[in-house]
Amino acid sequence: LELITQLYFEGDSTIPIDFWASSDSAQERIISLSDNENGIQTGFFDIILDVDSVNLSISENKLINSIYPNPINEETKVDLNKNSKEYSVVILDSSSRIISRFYIKSHSFYLFEYISLNSPRGIYILKIKNDKNKIQTKKIVI
Repeated sequence: LELITQLYFEGDSTIPIDFWASSDSAQERIISLSDNENGIQTGFFDIILDVDSVNLSISENKLINSIYPNPINEETKVDLNKNSKEYSVVILDSSSRIISRFYIKSHSFYLFEYISLNSPRGIYILKIKNDKNKIQTKKIVI
């Protein structure tokens, strides 16, 4: 089950000039914001599934079982499911530049073997593709 939508935030000055954001159908997707006790603006977006929960079955077939610890260090291990024989792995930086690309035939590996812990601090993307063309991505932090 996948939801793809665009959300907008109350007070955004670009809403009136954005064709999609200013349409009548977008009104339910404009998130009202309020300040919390720390002065940080927060908002809520509710998702309602209009289905009978008895007939709803969501199967999650993850490729990545765990990445621990994250933020990564020399002991960070990625554990994968055992339903595939080979995995293609790509590590991207926040600008979507490829930092590392490799193939593995095991169900676990240590991240520090493929990305330098001296890389700039920040959020990176770990993208795994199995031999059945299923893809899963996860954020990793240095």
